[in-house]
Amino acid sequence: PSPVPGRPFRDHALMSPQPSPDPDLAPPSLLPVEATTSTWTRFESRSNYDTLGVSRGRFLEGDAFFYRARLGLRTNPLDLGNGVTGLVQFSPQASGRLGSVGTTTERPLGIYEGYFRFQGERASFDGGRFMMNYGDALVIGNLDWNQPGRAFDGFRARYAFEGAFIDGFVTLTARDGLTPAEGHPTVTEPFLGG
Repeated sequence: PSPVPGRPFRDHALMSPQPSPDPDLAPPSLLPVEATTSTWTRFESRSNYDTLGVSRGRFLEGDAFFYRARLGLRTNPLDLGNGVTGLVQFSPQASGRLGSVGTTTERPLGIYEGYFRFQGERASFDGGRFMMNYGDALVIGNLDWNQPGRAFDGFRARYAFEGAFIDGFVTLTARDGLTPAEGHPTVTEPFLGG
């Protein structure tokens, strides 16, 4: 069978094929979304703690299996004009323990990170929940060795120089002056509860 002829269009007998759009003129898009993962497990076995009389707090007799599975989703930087781009980072995670002993009271499913970023050539601005590491996590850290990790609710700005940068940030630290407002939702601390 012969191909179907094109339909008449204005003064043309047949509609000519349209050229593919110039990639530089393509409509702006947050797609594609970049995906990353972070998973780990740990098994702990404690015995003779009762016999030695050292059972207390998290150091109790028993066995436990600790786990974390985190999915990171980051949008394509969207050109906002004047050399500024915007993107969104979203990282849900499942974490917890199975067994008789535990170290944290986190919810089994929560939001580890969820923030927007505006970025220029030298400066950037983040708002939402984000992870921070300063001084190799000794000054401020994400506690990535622990199953829920830690992130912070607030705002952060960065200005970069040649080989250096300056950060300024404001984050929530406590709901009532006593209860920590860490970035993983605990059983008693909801998202943005600080």
